[in-house]
Amino acid sequence: MRAIARRIRGPVLAAVVAAAMVGFSAPAALAGPVSAGPPHTIVGKWNFSGGIFKFYKTKAKNTYTDQVIKQRPNVFCPKVNDHSKQIVLHQSAKNPRVYTGKWKWFYSASCAFAGWGAVKVTIWKSWKSATFVSDPPKGLTGSPETFTIKRLK
Repeated sequence: MRAIARRIRGPVLAAVVAAAMVGFSAPAALAGPVSAGPPHTIVGKWNFSGGIFKFYKTKAKNTYTDQVIKQRPNVFCPKVNDHSKQIVLHQSAKNPRVYTGKWKWFYSASCAFAGWGAVKVTIWKSWKSATFVSDPPKGLTGSPETFTIKRLK
């Protein structure tokens, strides 16, 4: 405790730190705060434009994919669009609220596979919503699609 007090250089702040550490073992104190709220990852169920997508961690390091629980209403090509594992995301090492990866795109006229487009998901500071931006694959005309998705309990 004295070493902490010397580093902090303030008896009041040192007392607060010491009081906070009383009764905690070193591993528990180093584990960080326990949150009763949603997990601080993309893992979980999200309302995606009226559909329900569940994101989960895969076996690959920092990689996540989707399970479509309920397809988005009025999606074009429902036989091929909005199916599980069509989104692959990697969590940023620099900012844990940012995920980048790819999303499977289809031609609207034929429903044929058009390629993988880049995707970026930025989870808001509340961890309750996210901005989901998907760019079309190279060679496909069109503009990026932006969605606000909301975490479900």
